Amino acid sequence: MSADHFEPDRDGVDGGVGKLVTIHGATYQLAELIHQGERETQYAVVNIVTGLRRFVIKLYPAGFPEQQIQDDAARRLVSCLELEARGIPVLRADVVLSSCGPLRLMRASMGDADVAVECKELLERAQGEHDRHEFAAAVATCDAIAAINPRHTDAMAVRAQCLLATSGPEDALQLMLEVCKLEPNHELFSRLAAEYAVASGRSHVAIRLLYAQVERAPGDIVAAERLVELLLHELQIELADQIVKSYRHRLSPDAAAHYFRRYDAGIGHAKDRAAAITHILRMQQEEAWTPARDAWTAARDAWQPFVGAASRIAFLNLETCRYHLADPLDLGGLFQLSQQSNPMIRSVAWTLMLLGAARQNDMAFAALAAQATKDFFPDPMDLCGVPIWTLSDRQLSGRPEPIVAALHALAAASTKDDERQLFRWVAGHYQQYAGRIGSQARVLSTTR
Repeated sequence: MSADHFEPDRDGVDGGVGKLVTIHGATYQLAELIHQGERETQYAVVNIVTGLRRFVIKLYPAGFPEQQIQDDAARRLVSCLELEARGIPVLRADVVLSSCGPLRLMRASMGDADVAVECKELLERAQGEHDRHEFAAAVATCDAIAAINPRHTDAMAVRAQCLLATSGPEDALQLMLEVCKLEPNHELFSRLAAEYAVASGRSHVAIRLLYAQVERAPGDIVAAERLVELLLHELQIELADQIVKSYRHRLSPDAAAHYFRRYDAGIGHAKDRAAAITHILRMQQEEAWTPARDAWTAARDAWQPFVGAASRIAFLNLETCRYHLADPLDLGGLFQLSQQSNPMIRSVAWTLMLLGAARQNDMAFAALAAQATKDFFPDPMDLCGVPIWTLSDRQLSGRPEPIVAALHALAAASTKDDERQLFRWVAGHYQQYAGRIGSQARVLSTTR
């Protein structure tokens, strides 16, 4: 057998692809040529295999199909291609590399320039597919890039944008957080992750990302402005003021005047919200449930969208009004709330179902609600995470003391007034409705 069987193009990337009747047949011939030691065919081998690689990636953007590499000749071809790049004896390369995946070997046989060009072409294709709303095709193309370079952050970002449109902000956020770990200094990636966090109802994550970005890049005014907006929405006015003062000298006089008008309006809005929340809490402490519910309903229209701890406190209070007004608790209505797309509403609904099930001594349903709520509170410090994380099969036997004690302990350790108020408030209601337990003195003694 000789090189005349291939007639390769000397100048083409795809030289030889048209001659390939089947992938198996061509790879078998190439492997036999190399194993027969016909070194004069080396150029033909590299030429045809380069075309084969591009041909396969274009046909199968999601990855090299397993059925195409099942005969031994195809594996030997890839092994021998690795040999040509590293100068390893043929049989040794076959033994060492035969167990590796084909795309990994193909990538090892490519030069850095070839990898960069291939990824760039595929990335442009993925971006075009995303822009045309062909999300499934874009994800498949991103998978092809990942097969060549698993740490290609631009491709991961495009995939996250597709997930935002198809699966929702939670999945997009998780992927963008991985991207930020790979490239922590990338301004655009940090801002994208922050927006996905806001869309997921996790403004505390967005604040953490943007604050780190402003610390790393003080000149990133876009991130600083967005950080201030979120801080005002969270009613953290002092921290927002500190951020503004730290970069006000970077703004032009006109931009500064425009921005500070917006900032002053934001402070006024934040103070109005804080006052309204305080009013609602005071009415609930006085057990004026119907006026409190009406006050929240009126404020709700002015507080879109619902993100941030302050809004979640008020929302939780609203649902507790319904909790008091409905006896027995409408678990079916809360379950309908738990199916809504807003993650904050779902998390509060599951939390209240947990409290309600414990109140009605339905421990099987309480266990189900506890398991579901864990998905929303990975951080024990977040909202009512403590009663969720402290639940166990042993504690679901109608003894809520450990949960109440944990809430009081967390309230004592918290440095934020709204957190302390929230944890104590939930602890009080949980103590009242979850079952018959010991006195308040006994509960407090277990926290010390």
